[in-house]
Amino acid sequence: MAQQPPAGGRNCPHCGEPTGLSLLALLPAPNTDDDFKCRACGGHFKLAERTRLWSLGGGLLPLLPAIYLFAHFSPGRSGAITAAAGLVVVLLSFGLGSIAAGWLTLRLEPKR
Repeated sequence: MAQQPPAGGRNCPHCGEPTGLSLLALLPAPNTDDDFKCRACGGHFKLAERTRLWSLGGGLLPLLPAIYLFAHFSPGRSGAITAAAGLVVVLLSFGLGSIAAGWLTLRLEPKR
């Protein structure tokens, strides 16, 4: 009886070994090359659709508190430094929330 490959999860769907997937691959982007390669066996896989959706939702969720806190702590201040700080706060909250949600719901599927 042939051994069946693992059915999804965090490891390679072909060999079951860790894939070496970068955390930056979990960031949502409309033009991502959705073809990743396992470092152990060379098999191709992609992120599951639910992982991509949760990653996007996880990035949007912390935006409201980040914007609220920034607006609460910077009244009366204006200028380029304040605008740059606000941009950094929003980008960091989106990126960290997106990566965290993508990692928590990570599921890999074989590329067809």
